[in-house]
Amino acid sequence: MAVPRSPPLFPQVHLRNPGTSSAVRDLSGAQFDLRGPLFNRVNTLQTLVGAQLDPNGQGADVTNQDSLIIATRYLGLVPSYARGYFGQRTVESGPDTNSIGLFNSIVAGTLDLDIATLRLNVTNGFGADLRIRMQQLTAINTRTGATVSLEHSIFQGPINLNRAINTGSGFIPSLYTRTIDAGNSNIDLFLESLADRMAYELDLELNPLGDISNGNDFLYYESELKARLELEVPLRLILNELTLQTVSVPDLPGSADGHALRSGTLRLFATNGFPMSARLELELIDAAGQVVAVIPVQGSVAPGVLGADGVVMQRTNSTLIATIDAGTMHELYTGARIRTRAAFTTVDQAQHLRILDSYAMDLQITLEANYLVNGDQ
Repeated sequence: MAVPRSPPLFPQVHLRNPGTSSAVRDLSGAQFDLRGPLFNRVNTLQTLVGAQLDPNGQGADVTNQDSLIIATRYLGLVPSYARGYFGQRTVESGPDTNSIGLFNSIVAGTLDLDIATLRLNVTNGFGADLRIRMQQLTAINTRTGATVSLEHSIFQGPINLNRAINTGSGFIPSLYTRTIDAGNSNIDLFLESLADRMAYELDLELNPLGDISNGNDFLYYESELKARLELEVPLRLILNELTLQTVSVPDLPGSADGHALRSGTLRLFATNGFPMSARLELELIDAAGQVVAVIPVQGSVAPGVLGADGVVMQRTNSTLIATIDAGTMHELYTGARIRTRAAFTTVDQAQHLRILDSYAMDLQITLEANYLVNGDQ
């Protein structure tokens, strides 16, 4: 038994040499009312598009095999100003982690801060009330595995941001400021963890009290929500083997096949006016960061001499010697990089010492080497 076929949902269109026409209109300065034709809707744009036969033409015979297709698209709309009720919603950010580079050069040791102050400034350039709930901000040191969550009252309740003020031709943003210091938080422990990653989680709520503006929320093209952190750390600290690291590629005369330098001795002359000693390590590493050779360093940089007031009263002179043998020199010529580590320790581990802008360390490096003339030939 044959089953009757249902008619198609849309009639089939057969186009024979169709004519086409397109037009582009610049909408700069145009206004859009998204309340619909009866002004009782939201996010609704009514579009009326019509077509007619050429009034000066000869007419046309239209059958069910003919069609007229009209398509309208809006591309690249960038609002310069918008006004209305922007709704009530919550946007969640996180939990997530980001890398931070503040302590990237520190690879070992400890830092003990005396005072630290973090200022949070949030600017709201939108004509709508905002509410932020800070769920967590955690410092993570992947090298040591240490994690320290920042503890402060901003994590116990919401941050309410007032709406900006509309001046008619622009806006005046609202500003929220909060100070986080050792008296109301654990900011010192937070920073002393020497984190290389930061975990965070927060919620942003738009119009938490509803349409209190009676449909007069607004935004300008320049409107933005901006947060800025200002960290102030007076240099009063205790260092214990706090180690900084740099990697460099030496520029050597000659080539990998013909070494101009065969071996030698590095001498570092240091005049130190800081209240801390410095211990140096020189290693050669390959492209993967693996140690291929060690350059022994004899001696260390002695700290400046402290006075009774905790201020350096006399600079000290030190000489460090590092010997580079032929095998180590060969590694340098075949692509090894020099990894330099400097470990700093304050001379007094019982009190935080001030680091003054008048302190300085003068370094002079000399090389005594066996040099082969035309070594690359």
